[in-house]
Amino acid sequence: MLTVAGCAACESGSGPVGVVEAGAQSQAAAPPAGAPVIHPAPNRSRGDSFVPTGTRPFFATVPSPSPAALGAPVANAGKRTSCDRPPVSSEIIHSAPGLPPADYVVVASRPGIGAGALLTTYQQVHLGYPVMGFGYFVSTKDCTVISQNGKLMRNLPNQYPTPVSQTVALQFALRALKHRGPAPWVAEPNRYHVPVGNLVLQPRVTFPTPHDISLAWAFNLHGAGLPAMAVTVDASTGEMLAFQSPWVE
Repeated sequence: MLTVAGCAACESGSGPVGVVEAGAQSQAAAPPAGAPVIHPAPNRSRGDSFVPTGTRPFFATVPSPSPAALGAPVANAGKRTSCDRPPVSSEIIHSAPGLPPADYVVVASRPGIGAGALLTTYQQVHLGYPVMGFGYFVSTKDCTVISQNGKLMRNLPNQYPTPVSQTVALQFALRALKHRGPAPWVAEPNRYHVPVGNLVLQPRVTFPTPHDISLAWAFNLHGAGLPAMAVTVDASTGEMLAFQSPWVE
């Protein structure tokens, strides 16, 4: 998944380990009180929204304590249950202890600071798309919320312009990177591979409002033979919205 400036914090473990709403209603039995409510993610492809797999979200953390949630016990507190380690998957979670109401996916769950603590990373999603730069870290111990920080983008539009195809978006990316001549994977197919893109909701400015966020194609360029690690382009105009340099900054 595409990251932007600041990814050193991601790799060090001090920041998020990575970039991913509207799922169909589950027909399963209702979960016990206090447990996360989980619905399957939409099964979509091409121009439709979908939740990319194998991606790592990036969002800048902004302290946003929720006093009502901090220290709030979860069902079966003291026992080792699913709330100790939420599953990392593309399933949409509509609620979970320590989170404000919204749609999320769990992108990481790993040991936190202190014996028995767990740090879970939740990526905000909307209409099945990851909202880049938004989500939460929630620290728990024995199914009790210890702390949380992050941010949420509210009041996002319920409709976006129809995106161009991934093939056209890749041409946008090549143009944005000022690449000339045949694509590396065309010139040397045994050496380079075609990048795979994911549809995301990408802020166009540093401090965005809901209307400063565009539907975009995000490409991981590892192994593609291009002078970038990742690039994100507007899914309608082709404007480059984010870029990750191959050089350590």
